[in-house]
Amino acid sequence: MLKRKETKRCSRCQEVKSVSDFYKNKEWTDGYHPYCKKCVLAYEKARRESKLAQSPGRYRWKRDLIRHDYFAQIDSPIKAYVLGVLAADGNVSPKHHSIALELSAKDADLLETVRHELVPGGAITSRYRHGRDYQKLVFVSRTMVNDLEALGVTAVKSRTIAWPERLPASFAREFILGYFDGDGYITYQEVSNRRYPYLGFTSGSSKLLISIADVIEQHTGVRPGGPWRKGLTGAYTIRASGKSAFIIDGWLHASGLGLKRKRLS
Repeated sequence: MLKRKETKRCSRCQEVKSVSDFYKNKEWTDGYHPYCKKCVLAYEKARRESKLAQSPGRYRWKRDLIRHDYFAQIDSPIKAYVLGVLAADGNVSPKHHSIALELSAKDADLLETVRHELVPGGAITSRYRHGRDYQKLVFVSRTMVNDLEALGVTAVKSRTIAWPERLPASFAREFILGYFDGDGYITYQEVSNRRYPYLGFTSGSSKLLISIADVIEQHTGVRPGGPWRKGLTGAYTIRASGKSAFIIDGWLHASGLGLKRKRLS
């Protein structure tokens, strides 16, 4: 009976090493990769560096341009706004360390804003679904996923999300505006030959909506009604109408941020 070799020479570095220092690979006669593990890793790294040098537009943004520490501290209005957008429409996957945001193509400007803040130059893909065009941004960042989870934006946030405790009070308006641009709405009703406006927010978490209503009332003196359950969907809504809707709209957009199509004034 032949005794299996316990050592092997690496064809790259030429060192004789234990077979445990080689990856198993059935494509080779002896059942092991010709390069030792150390040389395999060095080879793969060199390949990646070569691809980066040849096609920086395709590879570099994924590695170098993601702003991994963006949510480590909410210290500007735009950060609070982007956090609100992700709280409404973002998808976080801790398992894959990924963050995704898919929006209707009519809100392409909003997706561009988020991309510019989080991963400048990141790829945006398009798809057609249920008769509508959508655009999507997806990227990987373990650090950002962890920071978002600490801020309440988790994989199961739809029914559990609450007001982010780490959010400075000075940026509450921008967070609410971002959430509104994601899961808010404006509708009109014809009353006496004029359009009567309604402004509202929806969420699977009534707790978050109550906090939003509290902050709006604190700053404007106007409190949206609700939360009310929306049919059998499991979602809730708060809303204001008429003059109250205009007051809230004016307060929300005082910073100049926000989607144009979701403005009353």
